[in-house]
Amino acid sequence: MSHYISVKQMKVLLVFFMTGDMLWFLPNTLALQARQDAWFVTIVGSLLGYAAAIGLYKFWKRLGGKTYVEIVLQTLGPVAGGLVLLYFFVYLLLNTCAEARYIGDFMSIQILTETPLNVILLLFTAVVMIAVRTGLTVMARSGQMFLVMFLVLFVVLSLLLLPQMEPSNLKPYLGSGISHLALGTLFAFVYPFFQLIVLFMVLPYVVRENLTDSEYERTLFRSVFAGSVITFIVVLLSILVLGAHMTSHNQFSTYTMAKKINIGDFVQRMEALLIIGYVWSTFFKCAITMFALCNGMKQWLRLNDDKMLITPVFSMLYGISCYLYDNVVHYNSLGGAWLVWDVANMILFVGLVYAVHVFRTQLKSKKQRSLGGR
Repeated sequence: MSHYISVKQMKVLLVFFMTGDMLWFLPNTLALQARQDAWFVTIVGSLLGYAAAIGLYKFWKRLGGKTYVEIVLQTLGPVAGGLVLLYFFVYLLLNTCAEARYIGDFMSIQILTETPLNVILLLFTAVVMIAVRTGLTVMARSGQMFLVMFLVLFVVLSLLLLPQMEPSNLKPYLGSGISHLALGTLFAFVYPFFQLIVLFMVLPYVVRENLTDSEYERTLFRSVFAGSVITFIVVLLSILVLGAHMTSHNQFSTYTMAKKINIGDFVQRMEALLIIGYVWSTFFKCAITMFALCNGMKQWLRLNDDKMLITPVFSMLYGISCYLYDNVVHYNSLGGAWLVWDVANMILFVGLVYAVHVFRTQLKSKKQRSLGGR
C-alpha cells in the first residue's frame, strides 16, 4: 500500500487537519469563554499556536524526522516506549471517535432528524475506513480535489453573509475581563494546535522533491497559517452575524449563521453548501487520525501491512463513538477536562520524550569525553 505523498498534498492535508472539527465547535467554545472577544482570543491563540507548531516541527526534526512510533521506541526503549505508545494509541482513537461523533450529532439533530444516530455513525465511520484502506496517497489526492471546492464554498458563503453582519456585536472591545480572555486564549491555543502531533505519523511519508529544508518548512507553516486564518474568519463571522450570546448558546452556531443568508429573498437556504464543506474537512481530519493509529500500531507490532488492523479499529471507532458521551449537553461539559487532557498529553508525548532524549545525549557525550580523556 502506497503512503508517499508530495509536498503539495501535505499542504492540503494540513489545511483540512487544522480546520476539521474546529469549524463546528470552536466558535461556540470561545464565545462561552471570551464572549464578544472570541475573535481576539482566536488571534492571540493562533499566534501562540503558530509558535508551538514551529516547536513541534523542531522536536520532530531533531529526533530524526521519523514517525512518532519510531521516535518513542528509539528514545524510551521497547518497554517504557511501549507503554507510552499504548497511551498514544488510546489518544488517537478517542480523538477519531470525538470527530466522528460530532458529525453524527450534527446530522441527527439538524439534518436527518428521523435517522438513528447509530446509523449515521456507521455510515460515516465506514467511509472513513474505506479511505484509510486505500492508503495515504489516495486520501491526499482526494484532498487536492476537494480543497478547491471547500475554499470556493467558504469564500462564497463568507461574502453572502456580509449584509447580515453587525459590527456593534464586537462591542465592548476587550470587555470580557482578563480571566475570560486568558481562558479563551488557552482554548484557542490548545485545541487546534496540540493535535498537530498526529501529523508526526504522516510527515515521514512526504517526498520533498527538490525543496531545501527552509523552503519545505515555509511551505508547511504557510498551511498552518492558512488553517488558522480560516478558523479565525469563522469565529469572527459567528460573532458579527449571531452575536456573542447566540453563538455561545448555539451548539452549531456556524450552521445557524449560514441560515441567515438572504439576498433579495432569492438567494436563501445556503446552509447545505456549508455542511458539505465542513463535513469534508472533518472527514479528512478523522481519516488522517485513523491512518496514524493503524500505521502506528503496524510499526509497533512490526507487521508488514496495516490492512488487517483497519477492520478492528473501525469496530472500536464505531462502538466508542456511539457511547463516547450521552448527549450534546454532556459533551459541552467536557470542554475543560478535554483541555487539561490535551495539555497533559503534550507534556507526556513531547516533553517527556524530549527530556529523555536530552538526558541520554548528554550522558553519551560524557562517556565519550571520559573515554577520550583516558
